[in-house]
Amino acid sequence: MSLSIASIAMVSTAAAAPTWVSQIGGTAGAAQHSASWAGYVVTARSPFTSVAAQWTVSAVSCVKSTSTQAAVQWVGFDGWYDKTVEQGGTEAYCSGTTPVYSAWWEMYPSNQITQVFSVRPGDVITASVIYTNRVFRIVVHDVATGKALTVAQPCKATVTCGRSSAEWIVEAPAYGGHGADLARWNQASFTHTVASVSVNPAATSSIAAFTNIRVTMTGAHGRRAQPGALSAGGQGFAEAWIASK
Repeated sequence: MSLSIASIAMVSTAAAAPTWVSQIGGTAGAAQHSASWAGYVVTARSPFTSVAAQWTVSAVSCVKSTSTQAAVQWVGFDGWYDKTVEQGGTEAYCSGTTPVYSAWWEMYPSNQITQVFSVRPGDVITASVIYTNRVFRIVVHDVATGKALTVAQPCKATVTCGRSSAEWIVEAPAYGGHGADLARWNQASFTHTVASVSVNPAATSSIAAFTNIRVTMTGAHGRRAQPGALSAGGQGFAEAWIASK
């Protein structure tokens, strides 16, 4: 039987914001495009051991449509160079014209997005994925309500779990194999964006300390979402919504 632990807890104090140690040597890679991702991807010479960020749940606008509308915001490993992803974040899903917000986790392809508890626009979220001894620990914490999910999932023997990249992403997810329209938001951003690698797992560094790739989400008619430039120190960026398709 494989290890699988999922829990939801109420905590009395806000989770500490991720700390970081500045490192020199990061470079900006060539900007890239994706059909479903917008944000930043980083790579390093060693596998990643942690990734973390903070953000505020963005309110989305749901329009009358026959298409699924959603936007998810997450941190995680993998998915850029391989076909596995280990991630946690928040989702805004349109039930008709009513947005529904939740915290979730996913170990693709082992499971699809698994919603755990409700969140609200304006709530401050901290999230992280940490790898130790072939186990991924995914944590999503709502600072406003004290709710938190903690999931421990092993890297299965049949999956590489290479941790070749770390990401901070807004995504137009797929449901039943069909990509969703990107739900519109007014403001979306990441702060305290840090990661660490196996050569020094105790020291986290900003996006700018790694080889970093700026990813724009594109669709049939052009750009759908665009990340802004990194903030001073490389610890954050804003995301602009442009189009749903």
